[in-house]
Amino acid sequence: CRVMAYQIGRFPFIVYSAYQQLEASTLVNYLYDLCHSISSAHVTLNVLNAASPEEGKARLAIFHAARLVVAQGLTMLGLK
Repeated sequence: CRVMAYQIGRFPFIVYSAYQQLEASTLVNYLYDLCHSISSAHVTLNVLNAASPEEGKARLAIFHAARLVVAQGLTMLGLK
């Protein structure tokens, strides 16, 4: 969960770096790594069977934020 939160928080810096370097691959690599983290977290972080409702809501919020970041990144690349 912390890894995904950290990666989501890096998004503005990645976009700025890709813009400064004029390298779309910077954003592509970031999105690839984020999707890998989402996939790994999906296996280990169960939202429905969390220890408490608050924990489940927090996990759901992380997944929702990751979805928004991936969607925004794909839009920037012209893929969505």
